[in-house]
Amino acid sequence: MASPSSPAQTPPTSPALPLKLNLLGEISATWQGERLAVSAPRMLGLLAYLHLHGPTPRSELLEVFWPRQGAQAVRQALYTLRSLAGAEQWLSHGAEVSLRAQSDVTDLRAELGAGKAEALTSLVRAGPLLGSLNVQGAPAFAEWLEEQRLELQTELLAGLRRRAQELSAAQNYPAARECLNLRLNLDPLDESTYRDLMRLEHGSGHYAEALEVFERLRQTLRIEVGVEPEPATLALLQELEGHDISGQNRARLLGATDLAGLELDPLFGRETEQEQLALTLQKKGRALVQGMAGMGKTRLAWAELERHLGRGQAAQEQTAQGQRAQSQTAQRQTALWLELGADPPEVLRPALGEGLGLRGELTRADLHRALRQHGVSLIVLDNAANTYALGRLLEDLPAELPVLVTSRLRLPRLPTLSLHRLSRADSLALMGGAHVPPADPNLDALCAVLGDHPYALRLAAITLQRSGQSAGELLQALQDAPHTLGEDRSIKALLQQSLSGLDAESYEAYLGLGSLFTPQATPELLALALRRSPDQTEQALYNLTAHGLTIREAKEGRDQISYRMHELTWQDAKAHAALQAKTVMNAVRDYARSYTASPEHLYAELPNLIGAAQQAAKAAPDVLVGIMAGWVGKGYITARGFPVGYMDLLGQAAAQTAGVGRWEQASLLQAKIADIQHSLLRDFEQAIGSYLQAADSAKRAGQLAQEAHTTALAGALQAMSHLPAASATLAQAHALAQQSGDTLCLCRVLQQQGIWQAMQKRFEDAYALLSEARRRLLPLLSGSAGLDTENFDDVQAFYGTLIGNLGQASLRLGHYPEALALKRESLALAEERGELFRVARSQADIGEILLLLERPEEARPLVEAALKLFQEIGATGQETEMRQLLEKLPPLA
Repeated sequence: MASPSSPAQTPPTSPALPLKLNLLGEISATWQGERLAVSAPRMLGLLAYLHLHGPTPRSELLEVFWPRQGAQAVRQALYTLRSLAGAEQWLSHGAEVSLRAQSDVTDLRAELGAGKAEALTSLVRAGPLLGSLNVQGAPAFAEWLEEQRLELQTELLAGLRRRAQELSAAQNYPAARECLNLRLNLDPLDESTYRDLMRLEHGSGHYAEALEVFERLRQTLRIEVGVEPEPATLALLQELEGHDISGQNRARLLGATDLAGLELDPLFGRETEQEQLALTLQKKGRALVQGMAGMGKTRLAWAELERHLGRGQAAQEQTAQGQRAQSQTAQRQTALWLELGADPPEVLRPALGEGLGLRGELTRADLHRALRQHGVSLIVLDNAANTYALGRLLEDLPAELPVLVTSRLRLPRLPTLSLHRLSRADSLALMGGAHVPPADPNLDALCAVLGDHPYALRLAAITLQRSGQSAGELLQALQDAPHTLGEDRSIKALLQQSLSGLDAESYEAYLGLGSLFTPQATPELLALALRRSPDQTEQALYNLTAHGLTIREAKEGRDQISYRMHELTWQDAKAHAALQAKTVMNAVRDYARSYTASPEHLYAELPNLIGAAQQAAKAAPDVLVGIMAGWVGKGYITARGFPVGYMDLLGQAAAQTAGVGRWEQASLLQAKIADIQHSLLRDFEQAIGSYLQAADSAKRAGQLAQEAHTTALAGALQAMSHLPAASATLAQAHALAQQSGDTLCLCRVLQQQGIWQAMQKRFEDAYALLSEARRRLLPLLSGSAGLDTENFDDVQAFYGTLIGNLGQASLRLGHYPEALALKRESLALAEERGELFRVARSQADIGEILLLLERPEEARPLVEAALKLFQEIGATGQETEMRQLLEKLPPLA
């Protein structure tokens, strides 16, 4: 009798023939061409297991197929197998049981290993491993089978990827695409396959299809598992989209009257497109105006906005006679305009909210409510260059609200109106409208060479005017350019002709603009980058405008001026950028330091501040600290808020200073983080922690005044949050302030204590504390204290806030005449300092007091002035308050 460990059968003298197994789809076993009579699921499973798993001890078979049964079950199964034809040649059943078998699985795996493409097709078409086989009461077998199926699928996916790469390298894009789509059919949540497919579509020139693949992925992830794409996928999307322009991220709420002062170029040859656009918005509610740079996408969007608001205004006027009781806010139809650029959703969503007067955490319900309150009937999302950000933003907007998008990209899943070249008649009309003699016979050929491109035609007209050339001479110059003319190349040649008429300083300014992070800059920033005087730089930029290479932008009644390049021009300037990234970052840092007390200057350069800070975060941490400290070091947050999507930059700067023991700067930045958490995000818990962290850093730096001030702010927020620690924290701040001997610091602490008392409705105590702070502060303002300019400015800025709060306490006590006098003093100081927000706030407060004094005829002009100023600076929340206040005033006689 054979030992348990030895084979039960003696091998035959003739060559053994293997068992043939079909394991993909329908299961079957054959030997010498005859199908074996085995159909029981457990026996079929046993054959598959022995074949794929290899020699297996009987004890393991018992555990896998007959758990909680005795060894007799294994013996009975082997008896059944031995009764099958040819078992003596393909079955061994000693201590270990094994098969000598061959299967479709092993054959296909061998072909896959040999790189045979046919094996991939066969494996894809075949059914799943063991088909629908179900072995009851064998959980271990079910687990093993799932592992085998996953392993086989992994091999198939890897083979499909290899094959797709081979086909793509051979430029057989359709076959490569088929392989990758097969991968997605097998695993629809595999982001790596989507990335491969995005690269394939982009590499084969199908840019829109690459974006559609990403959108397909985004929607699948959102619906199936509720997650966003991986960072690697977003990074690839950014690479394929070619992000290079940040948006201005300033949402503008516009009514019909706001359009009157806009200076827009005439719209030539887009009448048909404008009608199509209006019809698409009416029927679909969403529309994309798509076209390459310079085709007039933004100008067409402005035209649609004018048409929409004009129509809406007329309709309102017709119905207003019968609806006098309707609120003024509801009657005013508006449009919301936001330039997107390549910025992420974390930046764009808060920017959209700020345009509606919303700050902090913004829910979808908040956004919808604000849109209704402001009467928004159209949203324009201009210059969309980030598919992911746009998709997220569109999901947040009400489905019934029309949205117009402009983009160079053919974005997926939007009804699209593509702008192409102008007709020849419209091109000639445009040139004639630009005061070029229409009789010149070479104009037709010049339009043809420039591809009837609107921006190129305008630039050509200006070039002809400036240079004194005829159309024929300019045409010859373009044809003599050292490259083959094509539409893009001819425009580049035209730019070179325009540049040839520049002096050295203007050309240097042109290259300098191309070195910046965005196509817009103030003369002051560019002067720092070029190391030239602001006057020289201003003259150079003005000269660029005269040549049609920049647009001069200035607000009426404001000193701040900036110059903006067209995207095409900026791309050309970028290709010849003369300044190193480090030079530009340092210039932005110096600009932020120089204008740290001028929020208007800083706001004008917001995109460059952000771009430089992002670059510095990667390459120059010290420069990042300088940029952020200059940016938020003074009153910027109070005047303009902060783009909360970039809080991480401020956090990195604070961590950098604390990490190297620069505690004074660390305290400043930590306090500014707290200010944002407090005033913008309304996250009091986080703000309290940040203020206390700033206080600790100030203590390490030996700055008693800063420690007292930040401690007081933490205590005030603790009081607002009804935390029991508030009293002790404020008392500690008071003691620190007295110890510091700093009058301004003590006054700040007294103000916080006064605000706390007001919150407790103890207005007499609040009034006493605020009055004491005012009494201590007045000598500093008289000049007797000998303060330097910077410290005097700090005292004066704080005094304006203080007397405003004192006026509020006086008002709560019913002392209307005194409250009026204090608010007027605050207004005069705000006007002197050019603090527009405080000017508007003071005008509004005075109007409210005059209304309480029953002097509405004096209140109305102040409230209207406040409304106009809030509109100008984009404070839409306060704008709504003013409209509501105006409704309380009696109608004019």
